Amino acid sequence: MTHRCIGLLIAVFCVVATNTASAGICDPYLESRTMNTYDTGTRLLNGQWIIGSTVSLYSHSCTGEFTSMDWTAAHIIADVFGTSTLASSGTLHFTDYQFYDTISGTAAYSTCYQGKATAAISYIGGSAGNDYGGNTICTDAAPSGGGGGGGGCVPTETNPCNGGNGPGGGWNNRDCGYNNVEFGGCASPIVIDVDHGSYPMSGPASPVQFDLNADGIGWSAKRSALHR
Repeated sequence: MTHRCIGLLIAVFCVVATNTASAGICDPYLESRTMNTYDTGTRLLNGQWIIGSTVSLYSHSCTGEFTSMDWTAAHIIADVFGTSTLASSGTLHFTDYQFYDTISGTAAYSTCYQGKATAAISYIGGSAGNDYGGNTICTDAAPSGGGGGGGGCVPTETNPCNGGNGPGGGWNNRDCGYNNVEFGGCASPIVIDVDHGSYPMSGPASPVQFDLNADGIGWSAKRSALHR
């Protein structure tokens, strides 16, 4: 009877040891909550779009819980052909249970863009990684130039299209310095308070054509000393 008990104990021990070895490593995994590309709605004076992208990823242990891990991640906005990068987070290294990032940049005309992300996590000997791609956003064609001077010039920060043989050439009738209101440009007013008081304005609700930086500024308010 003693020999049978020993044999039984040895058999139980062997079964337990075998099951433990077959469990392996509990690998973590990534969950994607957000990976999108979007038009922010912002436009530069020359008509160029500002494109944005947001990514939100989470790291889970094999039990399904949100778990802080070591990350290597990156987030970019690039044209769909992969020839140019509009914005980039750079390569990031951190410890957390989430990778959340938003980037944006000035887009070219007539170009389609996509937000992309790559992430790798490691946790207690296990690891996981993946690449993610969002939807695509395509911008409009460049606006045509105004009347006078020709050239189809579109103004930018570095090229005001002020005529001559410089880059872009032509005339920019939207340049406030030319006062070409009839071509869609703007005039530059001077406001003088003859009563030496405040400067009440009509505000964004009643904007005027000489709104120099397109922020909705108005003209002098009615019944104020400035309204003549």
